Amino acid sequence: MVDIIDKSKILVVDDNPAILKLLATLFADEGVEVTLAQSVAEAKAQLLARDWAFDLILSDISMPVETGFDLLEWIKRPDSPGKELPVLLTTAQLPEADNRVKGLAMGAVDYVVRPVEMSELVLRTMNAVAHFRHVRSLELSLQSSADLAMTGRLLAASHHEIRNLAGLVRLSSERTVKAFTGATPARDGAEALKALDRSSALLFDVARSVNSLLSPGATACTAVDLAALVAETAAMMRSRVSPAHVVAPSAPAQIWAEGHDVRIQQILINMILNANDAINELSPAEGGQIELAIAADGPARRITVTDNGIGFAAAGVRRDFPAFATTKKLRGGQGLGLWLCATLAKNMGGELTLSSPGPGCGAVAALTLRAAATGETPIDLDAYLVADEDL
Repeated sequence: MVDIIDKSKILVVDDNPAILKLLATLFADEGVEVTLAQSVAEAKAQLLARDWAFDLILSDISMPVETGFDLLEWIKRPDSPGKELPVLLTTAQLPEADNRVKGLAMGAVDYVVRPVEMSELVLRTMNAVAHFRHVRSLELSLQSSADLAMTGRLLAASHHEIRNLAGLVRLSSERTVKAFTGATPARDGAEALKALDRSSALLFDVARSVNSLLSPGATACTAVDLAALVAETAAMMRSRVSPAHVVAPSAPAQIWAEGHDVRIQQILINMILNANDAINELSPAEGGQIELAIAADGPARRITVTDNGIGFAAAGVRRDFPAFATTKKLRGGQGLGLWLCATLAKNMGGELTLSSPGPGCGAVAALTLRAAATGETPIDLDAYLVADEDL
C-alpha cells in the first residue's frame, strides 16, 4: 500500500462487535491505526479525547439511540473543530437511494451499501484517506506559498510606514534644532522636544513590531484620551501635509476610549496622510483642508478625518479593505495602508470606515472604538515592544 496511508488513523463506528473486530483486523494488516466505537456516544467521546486526530471516520448508519446521520450532523456542524474531517457511511438499511442522497447532502464523502466484500470496503476507505491527505498536503503547500508572498508584501508595507514616520522624526528634529540654536522661546522648544519624543516613539514601535501587524490583539487595551491624542497628532502633522491645512477640535473635553495610544495614533497618521494624498490627487494647489473631529455616540467613540479631496468615483461607504487594493491612482501605493489600519482597529475591538458623497466631493475616514472609563493607568510604550527573538 502507498506510503501516504502509513500511520493513518481511522475511527470505525458500528454497533455490531463482529464487524468491528473484522474491520480492525483488516485495517491493521494494512498498517492503519484503528480506533473502535460501538455507539455514536462512544464515537463522540473518542473524537473529543483524541482532539479529532483522525484521517477518516467509517460509520454505520443504523444504530440504536443515535444513528450515523446523527454523528455526521454533529461532526459537520458549523462550530465543529472537525467539520473538515471526511466521513464514509455504510448501511444495509433500505431505502438505499434516499439514504445515499441524504448522507451525501449532509457532507459524507462516500456511501457504501452492504452486503459488500470487507476487503472492498477497506480499499475504498483507504483510497478516500489517501485522497483527502493528498488534498490537505496541497492546501498546506499553497498556504505556505501564500504566507511567504504575504510576508514579503507586509515587509514592503512596513517599510512604507517606517518611511512616513521617519519623515516626521526628521521634521521634528529640525524644529528642535532651530528651537535651541535660534531665538525661539523656551516654550516652543519644549513643544518641539515633545513632538520629537513622540514621533521617535512611534517610529520605534513600528520598526520593532512588524509581526504584530498580523496579531496586534494580543496586547490588552486600556483607556486612551482621544482628545489629547488628536490634538497632539494634529500638531505633529501640520507641517507634514502641506499644502493641506489640518484643523483639530478646539480644546475639547477629555473623551476616553479603549485601545492602544500608539496604535490609534498610527491609524490617525495614516488617515491624515491618505486625506492629504486625496487632496493632492484632485489638485496640488492651495485650498486643501483636513478636519479632525471626535464624537461620543452612546457606547462608541469616533474620530473622523474629513478632507475636500478627490473622493470616490461613486458615492458610498467602504468597510472592507482588501490587502493590496490601492486607491492612490496618481501617487501610487502599496495597497496595504488601509488594510493595516483596519486590522489594527479590529484588534482593538473597533472599526475603520471610509465614505464619500462622490467624485470631487471629498471623503470621511472614521475610526470607531469602544468607550472607556476615565482615570486608568496610561499605556507604557515598552509593553508593546516585540522581543528580537520573536521577529
